[in-house]
Amino acid sequence: RKSGAIMENDERASNYMTVGTSIPYPDLLAWDDDGLLCAVAYGSRVAIYLSDPPKFTLLGSVNVVGGSRLGEAEQPIISLKFIHGVLYCSGPSSVHVVFLGNLAEEDTVCELDTYTIASSRSVPLQGTDSPDDFTPTPVITSLSHPHILTYHSGGLLVSTDVGLRLLPLSHPLIRIGTLLAANLTEKARKWIF
Repeated sequence: RKSGAIMENDERASNYMTVGTSIPYPDLLAWDDDGLLCAVAYGSRVAIYLSDPPKFTLLGSVNVVGGSRLGEAEQPIISLKFIHGVLYCSGPSSVHVVFLGNLAEEDTVCELDTYTIASSRSVPLQGTDSPDDFTPTPVITSLSHPHILTYHSGGLLVSTDVGLRLLPLSHPLIRIGTLLAANLTEKARKWIF
């Protein structure tokens, strides 16, 4: 907001002041292609905002890259990227996908579903006696500081310290989520039926 004591035609940034609470200094920030969704990373936590001027609304927040073993420190997020409405995040040795719930509902907190796509470490199954068939099992592969690039040949292309890796996105839950986020409802229905 512009200070009232300053002349009306002075557009210098130094003449403006903040209004309301400020957002803490983030580690990473990523916008979607339309400039509507904003992902802000603080350590291993991601907060997703919807920018609908004049409102900037928090849709939800999730801890994405937690420590995989008891007592292990959480891993920071090192890469964030929206691709067709889906947020992909990576830690030092893992890649994750975050699906946003229904954005059509006004003034509601959005459900965030997070899945690990790939990891350099073994990831324990949810129930070792009867693993959940609906939850994607992460690909165990060599990942050293993966950075999200783009979709390629039905997979997610990431750049690592040792070269490019193509991570499969073939699990039905991942396929349906990516198709729905891209508004390809008819293609998503083919995976359901």
